[in-house]
Amino acid sequence: MEEEVLVEPKPKTELDFDRKFKPKGAIAFFALLIVLCVAIWYSIYFLMLERV
Repeated sequence: MEEEVLVEPKPKTELDFDRKFKPKGAIAFFALLIVLCVAIWYSIYFLMLERV
């Protein structure tokens, strides 16, 4: 019994590569950066509310 290995065909042109390329790492980094900024903003916001 042989195992079938699925390999995506290589893009034939640079245009095909550009169409299929998704910068997953950059998108994840940007999303985490937004979450960090929101967390910092809310921590300062609630700290200021305590002082009122």
